Amino acid sequence: MNKKLNEDVKKALYTRDREFIAEHIGQIKDPYLVYRYAEEIVRGKVSSRLENIIAKGAGASFYYARYILRNRFLKGEDAIAKDAYYSYWYSKNVLKAPFRKGEKSIAKNVEMSNWYAQVVLKERFRKGEKSLVKCDTPWFLANYCEFLQKIGKLKEFLKDFPEVRIILKDTLKVKSM
Repeated sequence: MNKKLNEDVKKALYTRDREFIAEHIGQIKDPYLVYRYAEEIVRGKVSSRLENIIAKGAGASFYYARYILRNRFLKGEDAIAKDAYYSYWYSKNVLKAPFRKGEKSIAKNVEMSNWYAQVVLKERFRKGEKSLVKCDTPWFLANYCEFLQKIGKLKEFLKDFPEVRIILKDTLKVKSM
């Protein structure tokens, strides 16, 4: 879709110009614009063809699942799984359970690994621990260690990553390290 039409569709969505949208819906290829169409114009589930477009975008798929379907969006899970941020939020707010398909991308993101472990798994997130240990921001590692201490898993973690004692020595203190 060219930039002009893209901008015109955004304006039509904002003004809820149903006539313009109806005329151009077949040309919309942007996942987020199709999601917005579902939200602003249809106010619900859209056709399978349009869902296929939404499914190409991680953000659009997450928003469609959370705010339109209020349930899983299987077609969009591959796109969501490629994005750490949306994988975490999808697991937390849509599935309300672990999102195994997205764990590979979550594991590469220090912040999302930390919150995924604490909020979703309520357990160690072994896949994300290497990135937490290598992180340039020791706060996330210290926060993760404090969480592990609360659930009785800190000693186990420190056996797997003894270098953490050195990394955290001069930053945030974790009791009984």
